Amino acid sequence: MSDEIKQALCCTCGSIRKCRRPRNYRQENYWLRGPVDRDWNREVGDLKCEQCGRVTRHAIILPVNDSWRNHAEKIQEAATGWHFSALDDDGHKRVREQWRQGMPQNPYLRHLWWTRDEAKARESGQHQFQAICKTWIPVPERTCEERNSSYAHDDLIAPKRFHDVDREDPETGLWWFDLDCVDCLYRSNVMALEAQRKALKAKLREVVDKIDGLDAQTVAELLANFGDSESCDT
Repeated sequence: MSDEIKQALCCTCGSIRKCRRPRNYRQENYWLRGPVDRDWNREVGDLKCEQCGRVTRHAIILPVNDSWRNHAEKIQEAATGWHFSALDDDGHKRVREQWRQGMPQNPYLRHLWWTRDEAKARESGQHQFQAICKTWIPVPERTCEERNSSYAHDDLIAPKRFHDVDREDPETGLWWFDLDCVDCLYRSNVMALEAQRKALKAKLREVVDKIDGLDAQTVAELLANFGDSESCDT
């Protein structure tokens, strides 16, 4: 951490003050190369808070132009399947393992996975394979054809209805909700949307190539559709 003046947020009352380097400063665990503590206290230190009237834990607010400002979000993305040029294959594997070791995992999450990964695991006799979010899950007893639960690569998937009922994990004694994995949904839907955008772009190119031969009614309908979409802009 540099000695540049930064803002610090009191973790007790939420007031903000300025500081250089706080006492007992704990810096960011860059790409989780260091040991991971489950309290995840990073970019924090002890400072005197005027509102609290005592020394309290403060979180450092990095400047907008600081390249590490969104590092915690990048770690989560790398841990749940996204790739970063700053990490090689071993680095991505380390982040995925360290990130999951650093926090309790909900055993009742409903994950999504690629059917090719499930088929590959079955063929090789494996008992586990990785879901879309890179969490290791058991191979289902039935195939996707038997379950009738496969999706096309460009399908946008809505989460299932959430039921406010929690269940106890007998191994840890912690209670969890039975719900869809948001990391699986997010990653699969981002990929599906990108596939749909590419398909739409191809269709638009077809229309552009044929535009000189379109009849008056088709031209009017296309213009009306574009006009409706523009009126929805905010």
